[in-house]
Amino acid sequence: MYILYFFAPIIVHLILSLFWFLKIGYTLSLFELLISTLVTPIYLIIVYSKFTKKFKNTFKFELGNMVKSVVFLLMIGITIAGYIIQYFNWGMSTGYLYKPDSESILILKQSAILSIVILIIGWGIVKIKDSLSKH
Repeated sequence: MYILYFFAPIIVHLILSLFWFLKIGYTLSLFELLISTLVTPIYLIIVYSKFTKKFKNTFKFELGNMVKSVVFLLMIGITIAGYIIQYFNWGMSTGYLYKPDSESILILKQSAILSIVILIIGWGIVKIKDSLSKH
């Protein structure tokens, strides 16, 4: 059941998709972009850190590393899924789903790259912290 905490960002994006159709405008898109770029990776790193602490002695060494790698791939997938939901929210509310402008795609692409870099750096910090705590 602990793995369900990882899916909270997807639920947030789905809730925010309701507000896109209220035509709030640029404020919501910037707010959702901020959530996608900064809040989601930091949240996922915190949940991952708690996950590794909770299940540190549960798995054998090889299985534990495999589970941690699968969870890391899940975190990247959740981050990318948030951007896909954000793109569909934008596209459906503006009517440009099938003909996007290059600026919107560039903004989403750059923020996705930044959030994945934040995720990788945070994951590395957690891994280093775990390896130092074992010694």
